[in-house]
Order: sequence, then C-alpha cells, then structure tokens
Amino acid sequence: MKAHASFKIDRWEETDKRDAPGARFVSTVVDKTFEGDLEGQSAACLTMAHGPSDLRAYCGYEHITGVLFGRKGGFILLHDAIAGPDQAPQAHWRILEGSGTGEWTGIAGSATITPREGQDHAFDLEFTWPE
Repeated sequence: MKAHASFKIDRWEETDKRDAPGARFVSTVVDKTFEGDLEGQSAACLTMAHGPSDLRAYCGYEHITGVLFGRKGGFILLHDAIAGPDQAPQAHWRILEGSGTGEWTGIAGSATITPREGQDHAFDLEFTWPE
C-alpha cells in the first residue's frame, strides 16, 4: 500500500554541538505534524554531521503515531541520509520491524520525503499490513 501525506516541522532544537577538525556534530530533536492519508504527530532524535565542502549526513529515529487509513497506532522510522556538493542527496528511511503498535502492529515498509522550500514537506509511505 501507499500513503501520501505532508508534514510541518513544529520543533527543531539543536544541542550537544561538537566540533572537530574538518567536522561538526549536532544532536537534533524534531517534532512534526502530519496531514493526509497519515494524520498524526512524530518525535525524532537525529545525529547530524557536517563535513568539509558542504558535506552533510544524518541518522536517527522517529516515532510516528496517529491514524493511517482509519487504523490507529504507531511505529519507529529509521533515518539515514547523506548529501554533498558533488552528489545527489540519498536518503533511506525504513520502518523498524516489530515497532508497530496498536492497529499498526506488524507494519513494514519504507518512506521518502520531498522537502519544499517555505512549505510543508511531502511524505510518502510504502508499507504492508500483516494479513
């Protein structure tokens, strides 16, 4: 199945900055609100790395809760992304198997986002429910 939604970032808080020669590391807490096929909220903890020449990468976890096609529950989404001046952005987000709760128990799949400058971000979820 596929779900389409948009989200807005309600909170973006960077802490625990650490600089090293040629690198900067940041811990970031992010809260979002989703609208569309997925109606709900999320809370994420991300670790971001900034390298030389505008190289950027991050990994982290996001707990999404709400209503998806009439089913209420939650799951954890694993994040892994990288971008740089000489490469196209790459992002991999997948549902942590076994993390589904409520009516989302057994959900599996992956997600993508499309950032939009000054607007909500597009969120696409490709998933399966257990039979």
